[in-house]
Amino acid sequence: MDLQKLLETQRELDESIIEKHNLQGMDRLPFLFQALIVELGEVQNDWRGFKFWSNDPNPREGLLEEYVDVTHFFLSIAIHQGWEKALFLYEEQVDGAIEEVEAKEDVSETFIELNNMITESYMKRESEEKIISYTLPEYFFRMAWGVFLAIGKEAFGFTLEQVEEAYFEKNQVNHERQANGY
Repeated sequence: MDLQKLLETQRELDESIIEKHNLQGMDRLPFLFQALIVELGEVQNDWRGFKFWSNDPNPREGLLEEYVDVTHFFLSIAIHQGWEKALFLYEEQVDGAIEEVEAKEDVSETFIELNNMITESYMKRESEEKIISYTLPEYFFRMAWGVFLAIGKEAFGFTLEQVEEAYFEKNQVNHERQANGY
């Protein structure tokens, strides 16, 4: 996955939306985090693994598209906060997150932890406390990103190449939506 190219592409979309909707100077952070959490919920809904009451436990066809929507918001938040470097993970770091996903009884617990990491990143957004070379909110955000990638790879079987391709396809749709008054 060419993360630098994804960030550049996301920055273009974000700037276009800010310009079109006259959002210069607006604190969009709460809305970006809310969108991230809502889209993550849509991923979980399409995954269906937590729906023990359903006779149809199979993931929905749109799972990859929902996963990519979450990717868009991770990228937007990283750009907004200047946390781009937090998204660059070594393969071993993603593999370590995969081992944690594998160790869980089911992926539902991992999703709960992921939601908590995202929430902690937002709630501690004012903190200057450092963990390694990251502020506390940036650290939680980085951890959430790694777990998110691990879920995609381990639980859903997505390759980074599939995610990248689907990201660019959805990004084009998002540009078209903005052009057509979405």
